[in-house]
Amino acid sequence: MLFRSVMNKSDEGSFTAFKLRQDLGIDHNECVDLDYVAEKLSIRVKRKDLGVGIDGACKSRGIKRLVVLTPSPFSPQKERFTFSHEIGHLLIHHGSYICPKDFFYLYKTQNDKEKEANDFAVELLLPRRAILDIFIKRDLTFTLIEEVAKKYKTSLSVAAIRLIQIFNNNAAILWHNGQHVSWKVKSDHCLLKLSDVISPTALVHKTDDNKRDIKGNVDAMCWIDNEVDNLICEEETHYFTKLKKYLTILKFYEED
Repeated sequence: MLFRSVMNKSDEGSFTAFKLRQDLGIDHNECVDLDYVAEKLSIRVKRKDLGVGIDGACKSRGIKRLVVLTPSPFSPQKERFTFSHEIGHLLIHHGSYICPKDFFYLYKTQNDKEKEANDFAVELLLPRRAILDIFIKRDLTFTLIEEVAKKYKTSLSVAAIRLIQIFNNNAAILWHNGQHVSWKVKSDHCLLKLSDVISPTALVHKTDDNKRDIKGNVDAMCWIDNEVDNLICEEETHYFTKLKKYLTILKFYEED
């Protein structure tokens, strides 16, 4: 199988989600209906407050399966990721799991089982084949991130991370407050060491409540700690006024 042939043995989460979509006849370009998936897998779903810091839990006993979700009325996209994550636990790991908020950070968790459940959730919500199809015609931009998030009903951060993971160039995304980086994710092709401190020469400092988007070329050294010659950096930054946070896309090119 082509999908399996490009994966290594640690990709059990992604492959399980790919196979589930295939078995249920869900096209890779289709936004998955998680209630339909749960029904087909005979998973009972409950929504109740699980306590401070707990977004989801699941357990299986014999043929009985249960997912419990802390309601998230202000972020249905977050609930979809949690739902998918818990389904992943039931299909891959079985048993019982209680998942604190930190376990859902794709760029952060070091727990192998939680990482597998996250990989499952990402592939179920944003299939690799669909993203590859998109990149045939489109470049990585904030507009594309918004479109993908809207179509597949995910958060902007999940869409951004998924896109950068599959992007076939030297690039990275960063979430920050204009001074210090909260998190960063690089494409597989990016071997640069990204700085944790935002340079005063970065374009991000030219955004404000009235000008939330900015794009242009900057000195690559204002974003990286490496000493690299002949490197062009294209920065695209979007400012979230309510959060007072920034999402920055960096694409690096060798100067001709």
